[in-house]
Amino acid sequence: MIELGLSRISRLLIRTPLPWRAIHVAGTNGKGSVCAYISCMLDTYNRSDFRAKHNFASIKHGRFTSPHLIDRWDCITIDNKTVRESTFKAVEEKVRARNEMECIEASEFELLTATAFEIFSQEKIDIGVVEVGMGGRLDATNILGVPVSTAELDLTEQEAKTFRAESLASVITKIGLDHQGFLGNTIEEIAREKAGIIKARVPVILDIQNRDNVKSTIADVARCVYELNTSTSSIADAVKESDLPGLPVAQREADWRELIEYGFYAEPSRTGPISSVCKKAVYTGKLDGIAECTVNGKGLPSHAGNNLRLALLAISTALDQMILGYYAGLKAFDTYEIVADKWDFGRFKGEYFALVKEMAGDAVKIVWPGRSQKINNLDLSDLLGGASVPPCGVLLDGAHNEQSAKALGDYVDALYGENTRRTWLIAMSKGKDISAITRHLIRTGDRVVATRFGAVDGMPWVQAVDPAELLNVLNSENQPIVCTDADNALDALKKAADIACEVRGPLIIAGSLYLAGDVLRHLRDVRICLDETSM
Repeated sequence: MIELGLSRISRLLIRTPLPWRAIHVAGTNGKGSVCAYISCMLDTYNRSDFRAKHNFASIKHGRFTSPHLIDRWDCITIDNKTVRESTFKAVEEKVRARNEMECIEASEFELLTATAFEIFSQEKIDIGVVEVGMGGRLDATNILGVPVSTAELDLTEQEAKTFRAESLASVITKIGLDHQGFLGNTIEEIAREKAGIIKARVPVILDIQNRDNVKSTIADVARCVYELNTSTSSIADAVKESDLPGLPVAQREADWRELIEYGFYAEPSRTGPISSVCKKAVYTGKLDGIAECTVNGKGLPSHAGNNLRLALLAISTALDQMILGYYAGLKAFDTYEIVADKWDFGRFKGEYFALVKEMAGDAVKIVWPGRSQKINNLDLSDLLGGASVPPCGVLLDGAHNEQSAKALGDYVDALYGENTRRTWLIAMSKGKDISAITRHLIRTGDRVVATRFGAVDGMPWVQAVDPAELLNVLNSENQPIVCTDADNALDALKKAADIACEVRGPLIIAGSLYLAGDVLRHLRDVRICLDETSM
């Protein structure tokens, strides 16, 4: 069951201090990759000569993404390592007991979010990299930065500020149509919901590849936040209205539209946006160049460059606040222009860009499971009982909506060529637009094996489409493709591998992160089994 809102998560965490700072990431596609890049970059910063030379503090960091891939706790990391199962279960037990004792009736995702945030506080992290679950405005993660009642908790104003620390940045990735039943039926409605993570005094970074109407909608929401000198909860209420107050398109300055492409800083009681800050300092084309060159040099999908750019912007914003103290000193100046002139990482500029290149280079080396992941042939052969593996390899990707399917389809075309005979292993969640997704993937002459993923731990409402229904939709498209099905992922994988070997082409597994998780779980289990028998 999915029921959006902040009341239950607020009750779950009412007495839990969240003193750590957050980088909050919303969007339809790329959220997980951006979070993974940021975590990797924080690792690079911690071990960098730049940090050691200037005696800057290291940064302990956590990451919370969803859904989990193999185990329920693999969605939570501390310093880029999956949290210990024992730690997760101990904290989860306390959160569930609180939920029962206080009759909160929190959803599974709210319980998971509370568990992750409790772990972050327990581990005394400095920065939490947090992916929104669904939407943004009413997502459980949007408790970040929401002020608490000083009277209810008997806190001073200063204690209340650290009890719910202000975020370091709000990042919004590429937005597309998804979860319309919860977020709205138009791209503008969905964009408005995702822009609900924007908060006063927190820098915002937006993917410039978004459509113009998405950027305009988010600019309107940002200005609404910027102009309303009010609480975060009141801002959230204002954001949901279809007609935002005092924001006619005719009055939106050209520099605001330009600014939204770089990132901006929204603060109540100020007189205007600070476009100059982002343009005069580190948010220049240099980051674009570093991102593009780094990704192209590794032969990664084109959209990876954009995700890397967002991560570089986010990490630069975060380090600036945590280490160099720019935003912390903002109010000491009378105008934004003075601050912007002084902020160019000063004496650190050359060294900092060397660090940026190092962070980008390390980030693109990470293997983000289930995202454009190439499966090792030996591992696959072991799973298939020594049978032959597809000669052109196996690609695993959790693309599960139209936008991510298009990105995957383009990548597959570039990787294998448009005329290659491809075999697809596909499963999808109920409610997905099968035609809209598969039209970007499957070409004339392709082979398709449809299957279903297994039960998703902790998410009983997620159900797989029946394989026969998938085939019916594919066959109705009148494409001359060869289709078959299998009722579980392992049998389907064996069947798909045989077909790929027969046609001497690649095998691509797609359509659902839950299917990707099933395949990766089987690969892990057979590896563990083989390790035990060899001991």
